[in-house]
Formats: sequence, C-alpha cells, structure tokens
Amino acid sequence: MLAKAAPADIFPVNLASDDECSSIRDSLLAAHPDLEELRKDGGWRAKRFLTIFMISLGVANVYAMRVNLSCAVQPMQKHYGWSNTTEGWVLSSFFWGYILFQIPGSILASKYGGKHVLGLGVLGTSVLTLLLPLCASRLWLLFTVRAVTGFCESVTFPAMNVLFTEWIPCEERSFLVAFATGGAYVGTIIAFPISGYIIGLKEDSDGTSTTWPWVFYFFGICGLIWTALWQLLGSSRPSEPSCYPISEKEQQYLDLTVKADGNVIGERTVVTKSPHPPWRNFLTHPAAWAIYINHFAYNYGYYTLLTYLPKYMDEELGFSLKDSGIVAVIPYMLQWIFAIGSGLCADTIVKAYSVRTVRLLAQSISFMVGTAALAGTGWIRSTPLAMACLSFAVASSGVSVAGYSTNYVDVSPHYAGQLYSVGNVIANLAGIISPIIAGYILGDSPADDDRPPGLYTPAMPPFSDDSSGSGSYDAPASHWRNVFYLSGLIYTVALVFWFKFMVGKPLQELN
Repeated sequence: MLAKAAPADIFPVNLASDDECSSIRDSLLAAHPDLEELRKDGGWRAKRFLTIFMISLGVANVYAMRVNLSCAVQPMQKHYGWSNTTEGWVLSSFFWGYILFQIPGSILASKYGGKHVLGLGVLGTSVLTLLLPLCASRLWLLFTVRAVTGFCESVTFPAMNVLFTEWIPCEERSFLVAFATGGAYVGTIIAFPISGYIIGLKEDSDGTSTTWPWVFYFFGICGLIWTALWQLLGSSRPSEPSCYPISEKEQQYLDLTVKADGNVIGERTVVTKSPHPPWRNFLTHPAAWAIYINHFAYNYGYYTLLTYLPKYMDEELGFSLKDSGIVAVIPYMLQWIFAIGSGLCADTIVKAYSVRTVRLLAQSISFMVGTAALAGTGWIRSTPLAMACLSFAVASSGVSVAGYSTNYVDVSPHYAGQLYSVGNVIANLAGIISPIIAGYILGDSPADDDRPPGLYTPAMPPFSDDSSGSGSYDAPASHWRNVFYLSGLIYTVALVFWFKFMVGKPLQELN
C-alpha cells in the first residue's frame, strides 16, 4: 500500500512544461508503483474534475455577463439616442476597472484561497449586472457601474490560475486547463443567442426592443446561482472541507503530482526558483514583452469583434439582432474547437520539434489567417462568404492557445501566474481602446462619409445625459474595412516581435 504522501505545501509551486510531464510521471511511477491506481480513483466523479467543471461554469458566467452588453447596446443606443462614439465608450468602460486588480487579485487568491476570491468576484459581477438597467439612463452612472463590474471580474483569471496550482496534476494539465478556460468561449456562445432571443421578445412602435433589461437580469441571476453552488461544492485546496469531499486516494495523488519539485525534473536540471517574483524583469525582459505584445494583439482583435460583431451583422450583413444572436455563435464555437485542437496538436508536435518552433508555428497560423480573413471580410458583399471570413478570423485566434498563451509557462514555470497577471494588465488595455477606436472609425453622423478614411476623432465622450451626437446610424462599408484593417495591422506588428524575441525554454531571469 502506498505510504501517505507528504503535505503539498513542502514543495515549491511549479507548473512544468508539457515536454517535462513525461519525465515527472516516469520518476513518480518508479518511486510509487500504485500511482496509476490513485489517478483512476473516483473516475470522472473525482473531486478535481468537479472543481474544474465548476471553474469552467464560473468563467462561462462572467464572460456571458461581460459580452451581453454587446447585444443589448443596440436597443439601448436607439432608446437613449447615443452616438456611435458614445456606444464605443460604453462598451469600453468595463475594462477601466478590469485592468486595475489583476496583480492584487493573484496576491489575494494566493493568500486567502482561490475559492473565496473567485466566488466574491462572480458575486460582485452578478449583483452589478442586475443593477445595470437601473443605471443606464445616466451615462456617468452607467460608466461607473460597468467599470466596477470589470473591477470585480478582474480577479477571475488570477484566482483561476491559483486554483490550477492546487488541483491540476501535471499529466492532466493540457486537458483540464483547456476545459476550464474554455468556459470563456462557452459563455460567449451562450450569451449571443439567449440575449438575441430576449431582446426580440417585444418591441415598441418604433421597432426598439423593450425587453433588453431582462438580458442583464437573466445572466445576473445565473451568476448568483453559480455562486451559491460554488460555496457548497468548491474548495481552494484539496485538504479544505466541502459538501463534496475528496477521497483519501485522490488526495494522495494530488499531493504527489500537482506541486512537483521544480529544481530537478527526472535527470534534467531546470531554472531555480527565486525567493520572490522578479517583478522588475517581468517589466523589462524582451521575452516577456514578446508575450505581452502578442497577448495585446490577440485581445485587440478579439474584443473588437466581440463588441462589434452583432452590430456589423445587423448593419452590413442584414441579420436582425434576434437572428444574429444565433448566427454569431458560430465563430466562437469554431474558436473553442480550434483552441482545444491546437493544444492537442502542439502536445504531439513538440515531441519531434523544439518548443520555440511549435510556438512560432501556432502564433503565425493564428495571426496570419486572422489578418487575411479580416482583410477579406470588408470587401465581400455575399453574406454567407462574409460570415465564413468572420468565422475564420475568430476561430483562428483560438490557435494562440498553443502560442503566446502557453509561452507564459515555458519561460516562467515558477511564476507563470504572476507573469500572466502583468501581461493581462497590458493586454486588456486593448479592451479599453479597441471599442473607442472602432467607434471613432465608424463615425457619428452621415456627414462623416465625406471625410477621408482613417482614424476619426469626433468630440470627446459625453459624460452627461446629453449624448451630443446625432444618434445611431449605419456606418458605410469603407469604415468597417478600416476597423478590420487596423486589427490585421496590429496582428502583423505583434508577429514581428514574436519571431524576434520569443524564447521557448525556461529563463532564470523570469523565475
């Protein structure tokens, strides 16, 4: 019988890279022949699988509450007479708060437990989502509520990564991390059709939806239900009691495999762990900035499409909001498939080629296909073909999971969570500026059509109740092309930095 494993906290936290997992497993099997028996204990009912499933549901909830405004903003714009520029500021206000608490969120989750920080983040997001319709008539209050919503949601991914270091064994990491983070795509897939259906339930005499507030009520209630279930079933760490207890065998298995010694893996020596995160190097090392820039580029293209896809489909492709809610999920379904598939392919290819080669290939496919698809979208007048191009533009971004996203762990196996929190702050600046810039490009009135194409700069955002704009109007196709061109240009510039500075192995300076 296998002896009781040592407590997990005696090991330094480390998420080994994929090509090191087999070495860890061979070493553990030699020392503990019953390891496979422990892994299979409980089957799919094991506590770690329930925990990851609940995390994935939580991420799906917060993403649904993040993107539902992208559907509801169109009837809100018509109801309140907002200009396109004002609409852009409304959509970006979430990220004003979202970028502020990334690093503190990871510190709090490490100190107080990922369960409590993640639960409080979803709870706050849910309550504020329920309050949003009551605040929409006053722009300054709407901006405030949306920014505070972003502040609450900002702890989600830092807390999730802390939970990964407690619950995910090395040999199951690729699948479980993909499943948990895939909740973001699932939330988007769910939010568009449900929001479109709710918005289309009832309209006034002018054709403007009167049921849009229920979009926020529905997803806010779902968030509260998840929070209650999470408090009952979730745990910050395997040793923490809950209504769904962990078995002794699974506890032993996690103690042995989740937090392995990062200084020696099998017979291979890797970078040593510094006593404290090297924050200065996180901000100055070229390899770190290669990741940050590509993370930013990914977010810029992703958030531009996320916030403006329903509007584009309505104005340019001729879908009603209710219809586009259903059709708009196709790109994100493909994105989820591409993300999971690219992760599995990368795990296979890396056995024959270097990590750097695999990361270069994945990021190149993601951004080059995305750039071509975006460039083609603006010129295609066929609705099915334009929808196909948009689908490939969104889906190809999922391949970045095997590119910049995994490279955080490649270069910093000891402090990948802290490095990610810095990168996520920088990357989510794109969430602030992308809808604002897109709003400027699309313009505020038909008079904008006479100006040469480019980045337009109409009046600054109206923080009073008077939107000082001419209201909603359909932007010409040339303006939409400029929106897509800009995303493609940012992809291309980021890819140049990727080829120049990306490193595919652990760096002592970042550990």
